[in-house]
Amino acid sequence: MLRKSISALLLLSMVFGFAATAAASWTGYVTSTGLYIREEPSTSAKALKCPKYGSALTILDEEDGWYYVKYGVVYGYVSKKYVSSKNPVSSGSSSGSSSSSSSSSSSSSSSISETTIAQLGTPPAPTREGDRGDDVVKLQKALTILGYLSDKCDGIFGAKTEAAVKSFQKARGLTVDGIAGNGTIRCIFGSTAADSSSSSSSSSSSGKVHELQWFYDGYNLMNSCSSMSILDCKSGIRWTAKYINGSYHADVIPASAADAAKISGIIGSYVRRPVIVTVNGTMYAGSMYAVSHGETDYCDYFDGVMCIHFTGSKTHGSDNVDPDHQAAIQTALHYYD
Repeated sequence: MLRKSISALLLLSMVFGFAATAAASWTGYVTSTGLYIREEPSTSAKALKCPKYGSALTILDEEDGWYYVKYGVVYGYVSKKYVSSKNPVSSGSSSGSSSSSSSSSSSSSSSISETTIAQLGTPPAPTREGDRGDDVVKLQKALTILGYLSDKCDGIFGAKTEAAVKSFQKARGLTVDGIAGNGTIRCIFGSTAADSSSSSSSSSSSGKVHELQWFYDGYNLMNSCSSMSILDCKSGIRWTAKYINGSYHADVIPASAADAAKISGIIGSYVRRPVIVTVNGTMYAGSMYAVSHGETDYCDYFDGVMCIHFTGSKTHGSDNVDPDHQAAIQTALHYYD
C-alpha cells in the first residue's frame, strides 16, 4: 500500500512538473535576418537551423542571454537580443531594432508629400529585403511615385517592397532579383545614384579599412583579382590567399604551401574571425570562417576551401546573413582606430 502511495505521488509530481514547464513556455519572434538556432548557448556552437525574419519560436527556458527554444522539430539555443514577444512582421517594428530604424519607421506614413523623384533629393544607398532605415523610406517613396508600391513607406524592406522592386525591374528589363542595387537605384533616381552607392559601399571608420558590400561590389571585385593579402586581426598572421569561387561569399584557399603553414594553428575553429583583406592596395573588412570544407581540393597542400564574408554576404544554403560574421566585420573595420 505504501509503495502504491509513493508511486502515485511520484506520478503526480511528474505530471504537475510537466504542466508547469508547459505553462512557462511562450512564443517569441525572430527579429534578425540571420539568426541561428545553435546546439549550445554559444556563438561558436554548431548551427542547427536558421529561421526566417518574423518566424515564431516556442521559448522553453532562459540561460545567460540565451533562450532555449523549439522551432518545428528542432530544439536549441538562440541569442535573446534577436527575439521579441511582438511579431516584427505584423507589428511593423522590432524590439531588437536600432533606435534610428524605429524612428524612421514611426515618422513615415503611406501618404507622401513628394510627387516627383527629383523632390526626393540625393539617391539612397543600395538596400535589400531585411534592411531598415531612411534609405529604404526613400526607395519606397520612389516606388510609390512610380506606381509600383501602394503600401506605407515605413522604412522596412519587407515582402511588399521586394515585390515592388521586382515589378520595376521586370518593367525596365533589369535582372529581377528584388534587390535595390546600383543598377536599379540608378534606373530609378538617375545617374547621380552611382555617386551615392559608391560612397556607401566604401565607407570607412578610420580612412584605412573599408566596408565591401558583397552583392553590390564585392562579388565583381573578387572575380577580377587573382590573389589577395589577408591579415587575421586576432593573431596578427598575414598570409596570401587565392580566390576560388562563391556567389554568396568568397571561397578561398592559401596561395601556397607556405601560406597554408602560416594559418595551420587557427584552422578548425567555428568562431568567426575578423580579417582585413587587401585587394589592389585597398583594405576591406571581412570575417573568416576558418574551417576547411567542400568536396573539391584545388591544391595538394590544403583540403577544400575556407569562407570569407563581407558586408551583406550570406552563408552556404541558408540564404541568410550571419549576424556573427557581420559583427566580426565591424571589429575588422575598426581595427586601426
